[in-house]
Amino acid sequence: MKKVLIVLITLIFGCMVGGTCIFWKYGAHLGYAWVIKNGQKNKYLQMEKGNWELLAGESLNGSDLSAKDAGSAWKNLHFSDYLIPIPLHHPIYVIVPYIGKTMKKGVPQMGFKFLAPAKDSTFVFFHTMSDVGFVLRADDQPFFSLPLIWDVISQKTSEEIWKDLFRKNLALTSSPDIISSSEYYKHLARMEGRVSWRELAYNLYLLCLRQKYFGDSTLKLLWSSSGMGVFEKKATNSAYRDEVYHFRLEDNRIKRLYLRTKRGANPSDVYRKKLNSKMKLKLSYPGASNILYIESKSLDYEKRIGQEGMAYRFAAWTHVVENKNFLEEIILFLEKGKNNMIQLAPLYEYALKKYGTNFSKLDNTRKESGKVFLERKIGDEQKKQIQDAITENAMDGEKFPNNQDKVDYLLRKAKESKKNSDKRDDILTVD
Repeated sequence: MKKVLIVLITLIFGCMVGGTCIFWKYGAHLGYAWVIKNGQKNKYLQMEKGNWELLAGESLNGSDLSAKDAGSAWKNLHFSDYLIPIPLHHPIYVIVPYIGKTMKKGVPQMGFKFLAPAKDSTFVFFHTMSDVGFVLRADDQPFFSLPLIWDVISQKTSEEIWKDLFRKNLALTSSPDIISSSEYYKHLARMEGRVSWRELAYNLYLLCLRQKYFGDSTLKLLWSSSGMGVFEKKATNSAYRDEVYHFRLEDNRIKRLYLRTKRGANPSDVYRKKLNSKMKLKLSYPGASNILYIESKSLDYEKRIGQEGMAYRFAAWTHVVENKNFLEEIILFLEKGKNNMIQLAPLYEYALKKYGTNFSKLDNTRKESGKVFLERKIGDEQKKQIQDAITENAMDGEKFPNNQDKVDYLLRKAKESKKNSDKRDDILTVD
């Protein structure tokens, strides 16, 4: 209870009570420093101590945004819920489609890998992620429900809180080393008069949200003026940078995109800066697939059967993922091109798992389940019988109300023709 009183008194009343006592004059600031350095664990407030990575939010600056590269090689494609820059015909990037694990609503993760042709190594990789709910409240922390504290928080709009979650520096210093030393208490005390207790209370609230949603895996938090929050997390491979891009919707759902870039590689840095400056939220809708599909058809034939056509069609497919015809057509066109096996491999794998066939028209690469194989053979036989019936003028002037009746009639005539041929003396039948 003693710790509770210290926190409550120093944070709430420290700067509200006049007098010459140092404790009262600097109480809120010293109390804030205490929580940042040591954390707080009681029934009113449960917080870990603040590490620099969670404290030091910032805005994307020029070095994160300026990318010098040939603009003609890039195209902003409507990919899933985003407008994303894609290097369609770039001399360095080899684009490979990515289809990952199934998310909510049965939709798979979808994205691209960019490979270096010489080393066949991935230096850029992004994919969609499932939506998450995001509540800009800390109802599980009674401290923030206290009338004085809640009065501070309630005056902030949800939009302002969302921005500050990524951009606000809660350490009140640009030096990470000072936080771990006793100098931090003096540093905060010197800010009395410039930083009010109300701002300190709001900062604690933001830190609570950061700890709740981002946690210890945080390396950096960034904010873009386009309305995008970037969370850099600790990568499983230190050679790469892992980031998650966040866009908040009005219903407090968060759209997320995962990005992995290779550290120290110029093409990776170029793409990351392109993404930071060009990517925007644009929600998916079925009609977007038609727009992209029409654009793909306007390409020269050589581009349609190569990387560029694949990128357009794959982006179109992200808007109608359950339409297997799109997937089949992506595969069909890539098979018409040259040296496209690296792009075909992930598409083959997904199609075979999802539909029992990899949709290949090539005998040496076709794979299918026994069921699909049987259905295809039956379908091929039916097509042959129909064609035979047409060839033998089996229509007899018949008229049909629909195509299905016409097909049934042709199949029946073809079977009758086959039975009659089986009765001929020169035909050997085996029962």
